[in-house]
Amino acid sequence: MAPSLPQAAAAALDAIGDAVFVLDDSDRIVHVNEPAARLLGMSRQQLAGTPIASILEAAEETTSTFAAALRSAPGGLSRALIGPMGARIPLAWRAGPAEFTPGIPVLVCVTTSAAERFTADQAAVQAQKMEALGTLAGGVAHDFNNLLAAILGFAGLLKLSDGLDEESREQVYNIEQAARRGADIAGRLLAFSRGGLARFVRLDLRDVVSETVRLAAPTFGNGVEAELILPEAPVYVEGDFAQLQQAVLNVVLNARDAVHDGGVVTIRLAAEDERVRLLISDTGSGVPESVQARIFEPFFTTKAPGIGTGLGLAITFGIVRGHGGDVQLQSPPGRGATFIISLPNAQDVPDAPSGADAGDGNLVLVVDDDDLTRKSVSATLARLGYNVVEVGSGSVAVELVRARPGRFAAVLLDLVMPGMNGREVFHELSALRSDLPVVLCTGYAADQHIDDVMKRSIAGLLQKPFTPENLSGMLSRVGAEPARQPR
Repeated sequence: MAPSLPQAAAAALDAIGDAVFVLDDSDRIVHVNEPAARLLGMSRQQLAGTPIASILEAAEETTSTFAAALRSAPGGLSRALIGPMGARIPLAWRAGPAEFTPGIPVLVCVTTSAAERFTADQAAVQAQKMEALGTLAGGVAHDFNNLLAAILGFAGLLKLSDGLDEESREQVYNIEQAARRGADIAGRLLAFSRGGLARFVRLDLRDVVSETVRLAAPTFGNGVEAELILPEAPVYVEGDFAQLQQAVLNVVLNARDAVHDGGVVTIRLAAEDERVRLLISDTGSGVPESVQARIFEPFFTTKAPGIGTGLGLAITFGIVRGHGGDVQLQSPPGRGATFIISLPNAQDVPDAPSGADAGDGNLVLVVDDDDLTRKSVSATLARLGYNVVEVGSGSVAVELVRARPGRFAAVLLDLVMPGMNGREVFHELSALRSDLPVVLCTGYAADQHIDDVMKRSIAGLLQKPFTPENLSGMLSRVGAEPARQPR
């Protein structure tokens, strides 16, 4: 049984400005103070009992323990710590007075002022770079998706035409397939930029994780084991089930690839007071330090050409950040990798209200500032049998609903528009008629475009570009039925 630190000693160590690690005679951590835990981005519980070597940069082989080497070096030792996101943090270590921790071999201190400054600077630069990449990716995807929405819309209208011969119909099919491939790339960029558009509900993250592992299990080869550790009580978060599942699946498959020749992938979920943490670990060779800082960048991959796109972990990063969370990598040299996904705990958040029902009217209001997109959606709805009113301005849409609120069965609302944007239009429409189903249709959604009320209250989501079948199915789900037979 590992020795424990007296309560008075532990309290004293917490008051010290430097990071402090107390080690036993086998180099395992008995206690850390708050600065040490903060430096590593881990909890004290996670560090307790951990070998000190697991958080230190690898050194030359030696017969002595780290504690013994430190005690025999009056001037201390220089040894880098592997910190948050795998950052290498040079540190100066020194041994404290043995009498301070009676019965425990060594008290180790590290000078943290320079280390914390180094970590903060590195984290700030990385955050700025990822934010810039996300903004660029989101902007490109938004414009690209508007073009693809028009292409798919008009191609869908052609497909509904009775005058097409077999060869022309095949060409229309090829146009649709090419547009959908483009939409898939744009969708991945959106997922990185901020997770794309999401409808938030309170859900049990245990369901997301267990379903994801069930989906991934058939892809595990011989010799690869999956260990799933879930708490007995529900673990609630607010989010989009499909997006969170995609985020977890990407990391699980990445861990699977790391141990393809045999090993263990461990998925562990735990709830704390304010955060929920999902740890996905593998027993592979780990992530080289030289690439750890770029691991979440879009199109960055260490896999051979044709094997990976470099978007999987970037998508996870975007989805988690879009859900108000954070994702980190810890990978000491040669000791596998652990991805830590942290999300806000929604234990006390009430369940979202049920979706709205369409009113007595039969008009569908299409609100989009892009002329081609608006015309293709309106023409498609008309062919499907709906009565349509189209406007290119949010303020005009609000005035139309204010004049005759009962005439509308649903609103298809673009999110990013000049003047009155989609968020402002949504809140104005909700104030005029709270039961009016509003379906958001957009090629891009960042934090400044959508708020928590919208995430919980919108009737549905259509990510551009979408097909006539997607459009018809969504309107049917929100209760808006065609006014006549499709043409």
